Amino acid sequence: MTRSLVTRIVLVAAIVALGLGLSLWLDGSRSRALAILPPDSVLGVDQSLVYALRSSSEATTTIYVSVDGSTWRPLSGLVPGHATHIAATPASPALVYAASEQGLFVSTDAGRTWRATALAPQTTVTAIALDPLVPDLAYVATSEDGLFKLTDGGQSLRPLEAPALPGAQVVRLMINPAESQIIYALTNRGFFRSTTAGETWSQPGELFGTVATFSLVPADPNLLFIGTHEADLFRSTDAGATWERFNNGLGFEPGASLAITALAQDPARP
Repeated sequence: MTRSLVTRIVLVAAIVALGLGLSLWLDGSRSRALAILPPDSVLGVDQSLVYALRSSSEATTTIYVSVDGSTWRPLSGLVPGHATHIAATPASPALVYAASEQGLFVSTDAGRTWRATALAPQTTVTAIALDPLVPDLAYVATSEDGLFKLTDGGQSLRPLEAPALPGAQVVRLMINPAESQIIYALTNRGFFRSTTAGETWSQPGELFGTVATFSLVPADPNLLFIGTHEADLFRSTDAGATWERFNNGLGFEPGASLAITALAQDPARP
C-alpha cells in the first residue's frame, strides 16, 4: 500500500471519528451539517472555525462553534426549524447562512441573530456555497426551483437558468477559492462545472460512473479529485477542465464491491 493511500485512509478515518464524536457529544442529538471557516475570521482566532448544528425538540437549531474540534460553545442565536445546511466564508466573516425545513435563514452578526432570506418560505434547500472572494454573494440550490444567487445579506434573489441542469438535483456546491467564477456541482445526474458564475454549466466527458464525492485543496485550487460508486478515482490538475483516472494502488478483493464515497486531502501535501 502506498504512503499516499495510507495518508488518505487515515484522514478519512479522522473525519469519520470527528463526526461520530460530535453526534455523541451533542446530547445524543444528530449533528446534521458542518462548515469549516478558514483562519482569521469571525472570532479573530488563529485556527480554523468549525460550525456544528444541533436540532432540538422545540423545532429550533443551536449552532455550535469550535476552534479545535474538541471544545465547543453555542452561539446565542437559534435557527428556526431543524437545520440541515450551514455555510460561512472568510470573505464576509459575520455572514452565515443556514437552511431548515422552514426555509433559508441568514445571520449578519456571526450567528447571534437570524432572519429569513428572500427565498420563499419552506423551500427545500439542498446545497449552499458562499463566494470565497466576493463578500455577500451566495449560491443556493433547491429541490423545487433550481439554483439561485443571493446578495444584500440574503435579501436580494436572482434565479440562475442553468439550462444544462434541467431535472438535476444538486446535492453539493463548491466554489474554486482562487477563481470564484468556477463553480462545481454534484448532482443526481453526475458532476457539472461552470466557468461563468453559474450562468452556464458543462459536464466533463472523461468521467465515468456515478460520482459519489469530490474534493479540492485550497492550497492548490487547480487540483481536484472525484470518487465514484464504481471504484474509480479521477484527478484534475486544471480546475476541473479535464480529468484522468488516478486509481494506482486502489485494488480490491475479487468479488468485493468498492465505492469511493469520501475523500480528504492533506493541505500541507496537496
